[in-house]
Amino acid sequence: MWRCAASASRAWSRRRARSSARSRTTRSGRSSSRSCPLRSPPEDPRARAVRRPDRRAAGPYRRRPGDPGRHRAGARGTRSRGVARGRDGVLPAPRARADEHEVDVAHAHAYDAPAFEALIGARCRVVHTLHLPPVDRGVVAAARRSTDARFTTVSRANAEAWQAAGVDVDVVIPNGIDVSAVPFGDGGRFVVAAGRVSPEKGTDLAIEAARAAGMPLLIVGGIYDREFYDRAVAPHVHEAPDWRLGDGVVGAMYVGPRPRSELHRIFGAARATCMPVRWEEPFGIVALESLAAGTPVVASARGGLRELVDDTVGVLVEEEAVLAFTLALHRTASVERAACRRRAEEFTLAAMLDGYEAVLAGEPRGV
Repeated sequence: MWRCAASASRAWSRRRARSSARSRTTRSGRSSSRSCPLRSPPEDPRARAVRRPDRRAAGPYRRRPGDPGRHRAGARGTRSRGVARGRDGVLPAPRARADEHEVDVAHAHAYDAPAFEALIGARCRVVHTLHLPPVDRGVVAAARRSTDARFTTVSRANAEAWQAAGVDVDVVIPNGIDVSAVPFGDGGRFVVAAGRVSPEKGTDLAIEAARAAGMPLLIVGGIYDREFYDRAVAPHVHEAPDWRLGDGVVGAMYVGPRPRSELHRIFGAARATCMPVRWEEPFGIVALESLAAGTPVVASARGGLRELVDDTVGVLVEEEAVLAFTLALHRTASVERAACRRRAEEFTLAAMLDGYEAVLAGEPRGV
């Protein structure tokens, strides 16, 4: 019998957190978990990557005002709950609870230095899952100091990046989804660009590529860099907050964040999903959801996207050029939609949970 104190700091992981009760269940079949949220605002030097200028330290996994984080594409975060900071920036309350309640293992998903510092020297085993690349020096330094913890991440590419930064990541557990919950679609004429609207996601490049390809573009997601949106996106799109599936797509349209269930239907009705990212994507959950809907993915050949996309389910683009993405969008016409669905079925929720159960139980393997 073992107990797990977990913090779920990623937006789309609320559904996963509910399912992960499996990893918190005793052999007698009764739940024995105690929650220790460790989430706090991210501290990433790539200001436009993880902060919005109009809000204090609002990162890519914090929800926008008024948006229910887990339901909105491009607004995937949750706010901190029950988190207390000490004078040195450490989070004492979750650590105290973990020690006090005889927890066997604490599983943290937060990306900030205090979250790592809080669990250094904890009485229980500690597992940190790294959902972002090592782009913040303070976070990397704190992770290096967590020598008594075990580290997992979501792709081989992200594992290699952290290892190069001096953090011993020994287990890769790819993200998984409930593929059966994503409707398989017949496709259509328009292209989708989903996720937060920010420079590192390449929203502007998606607009140019779709226009050059002569294909309508639907942009779905929250605005995380207002200056970028006003300068590089707004002049080229028609804002349509009342748009609904079936209304048609003309030119480039920005419809804002949408419930995940609606986003899945949008994927299924699209010709392709365009992801011209400008950073090392740690995984690419948007790509996985698109594939589950049967829709090919055109993506930058960066980070974890290389592990999801190949020429049987889309196109990986090696260069950041409009022409390259334009040609890639046309090439998706030859992709079999059923093949996309089969690829998504390789990244199941059950496989992800099995991996975490193995790690939390102290087993040497996690995949």
